[in-house]
Amino acid sequence: MGLYFINIDKNKSYTLVGAGCSHTQGCAFTIYKDNKFKWATEAIKNKYNTDCTPDFVTNNLTWMAKLSKYIPVDKIINLGLGGYGTTTSVRHIKEYLKTKSNINDHIFIIQMQSVFRNEIINKIFKPHSTIDSINHFLNKLDNDGLIFFVVLYIPISFFLNYFRIIYFVTKIVKTIFSF
Repeated sequence: MGLYFINIDKNKSYTLVGAGCSHTQGCAFTIYKDNKFKWATEAIKNKYNTDCTPDFVTNNLTWMAKLSKYIPVDKIINLGLGGYGTTTSVRHIKEYLKTKSNINDHIFIIQMQSVFRNEIINKIFKPHSTIDSINHFLNKLDNDGLIFFVVLYIPISFFLNYFRIIYFVTKIVKTIFSF
């Protein structure tokens, strides 16, 4: 995909959009239990001495929060999701872009994950669901299905899909910045 350098106007304020897995989400600091976020350990709870919320984690503990100290950021959008891959990140960015008519004040950073973390829409097993990790899908296959899946599906579909995603992201970057 490549590395693109952009000029950041220090007199302008930006919305920083980060997409990725747990390193982006910041979920190592928290656990989600009983429909609410809690600090992962008593030591973390004591250190920050505040309510555990996704906003606090995003704006104070993630790499996006650290980066916002060096560039003028007035808002951080955290599209990270622990355990998921690049296909999920790109889908979240597409959904976010549908809600915006102008992204000239946005900086997007995508943390690329393993090629084997691809979103699979499960329509084989009931209930239908979205599975992101290859391991979740493999655990449900019998031996014949596993052989077909490993020999044919992984090399062809996963790698082609990953490169399609990289192409999509590159195309967006080139369109926005007219490379």
